[in-house]
Amino acid sequence: LVLARLREFLPCIYTPQLDLDAAAPTTMPHPLAEFKESENEWQTPMTKTCCASPGYCMLSCFCAPCVICHQRKKIIGEDGEYRCCLGFFPCCDYKCAPCCLFFEAFCCCGLAASANRIYVMQRL
Repeated sequence: LVLARLREFLPCIYTPQLDLDAAAPTTMPHPLAEFKESENEWQTPMTKTCCASPGYCMLSCFCAPCVICHQRKKIIGEDGEYRCCLGFFPCCDYKCAPCCLFFEAFCCCGLAASANRIYVMQRL
């Protein structure tokens, strides 16, 4: 009853029901979905990374964007072309100036780290 009254006075808060039986997918495929059945394993398991490289682990805890920038520079190399999130995510498939890596690492830390991880899983 209250919701019906609100819709009457404030039509801007009314949102129509979505048709969930429509043919269009409701979720975007996850970039890591193709690795779900992969037999590849990391050289160091996640549970042992702190002991294997304590300095790098501490640096990544206190300054994750710095570690992300360092990893990305190693991935693309000296002459490599910088691409936002390495082009893995459809929202940011742009060729940008190399200084944009700094902004990507600080503003989109999670996406940048995921892009680095996906790249390593796919190509190395």
